[in-house]
Amino acid sequence: YSIYTDSLSDYMYLDDFKRSQFKKYKNVLIEYQKKYARVCKADYELFSTKSKNYNDVQFEKIFLLEKLSRSYDEMLYIDFDVVPVTTKSFFKTFDLNNICLHCTLKPKWKVEQKKLMLAQDGIASNNKIANTGVFGINRKAVNTLNFSKRIRNIKKQYSDYKSNNEVYMSYLLEKY
Repeated sequence: YSIYTDSLSDYMYLDDFKRSQFKKYKNVLIEYQKKYARVCKADYELFSTKSKNYNDVQFEKIFLLEKLSRSYDEMLYIDFDVVPVTTKSFFKTFDLNNICLHCTLKPKWKVEQKKLMLAQDGIASNNKIANTGVFGINRKAVNTLNFSKRIRNIKKQYSDYKSNNEVYMSYLLEKY
């Protein structure tokens, strides 16, 4: 599944040229993602969002996991600008009993924020941050992650920190 919106209002890296390219190539991007869904023998859903806030859309893609896990045993999220070119099925390649995603060392502020949050809980942390541009998971792991409930607690406990889906995801993965 993926999310598309053409009305983000506050994302600094999305200038008019990039917006026009997304609109121009929207159907091409959808077809590439649908083609990959067929490779995986999976359904493909493109969700639209009414939110204009970039940060809210980033959380929405994770909240959708819980909704989709009611109907699907395994889920794969792909950012709308990701063009899958492999012929390997994500579902056959990775163990989705744990969330499967790419981790990176940047941006540094996200790594440092996650480390501070975990340190306050008495947990030593690594120097990696989850990238939520592509991730796969199964129903059991979604239930274990319990993102919606835990996110409310994180926002209360760490209200002085910048709200960010990748920081929170990394925090949850290391804590639980």
